[in-house]
Amino acid sequence: MPACAADIRSSLTNSCRNRHCPKCQTQARQRWLAARERELLATNYFHVVFTVPHELHVLALDNARLFYDLLFTASAQTLLEIAADPKHLGAQIGVIRRSAYLGQNLLPHPHIHCAIPAGGLSLTTVVGSTPISFLFTSEDSQPRLSWKVSGRLKRLYRSKKLSCAGPAVALADSTQFSKLIRRLHRHDWVVYAKLPSVGPLQVLRYLGR
Repeated sequence: MPACAADIRSSLTNSCRNRHCPKCQTQARQRWLAARERELLATNYFHVVFTVPHELHVLALDNARLFYDLLFTASAQTLLEIAADPKHLGAQIGVIRRSAYLGQNLLPHPHIHCAIPAGGLSLTTVVGSTPISFLFTSEDSQPRLSWKVSGRLKRLYRSKKLSCAGPAVALADSTQFSKLIRRLHRHDWVVYAKLPSVGPLQVLRYLGR
């Protein structure tokens, strides 16, 4: 039986965009990996993961674009600010980031993966570091991320840009939303970090999955 016109168009344009499709997302993944590999420096890289408390999952579900933009910005600022602090690294770093929504159990689990070189640039020299504890497991990263995310959520809520529908409908009540924000500051915000055992390509290939 000949293929229908829609099937032919799909095969020609790679329009299904399923990440498991060898004609669509696999090609996009390879292009992304090739571009990122050209950006790698001749150094080790840390793999850092920022996650948010489970109470925010309902907001991420109904405000995906806003929420991930917020999380991208907050995580990047957290990394850059701590790295620039002289008591940590005292240098400017670069970051390659990718968002993810599901956990390994396929349940909602919004988080950001980052690949970060083991060092940075100061005004006068290159600053290197090998222990992972120099920056990302410090006690500074969790409260910084918490305050940045909650502050941006409050601004979006006040400007009525944050949708509170479906599972998040209770947060349409400003009192309930304020209680949520207070709970966020009492949570432990998980910042996971490790130095890859194989090298930076290991991190990139994981991010590109």
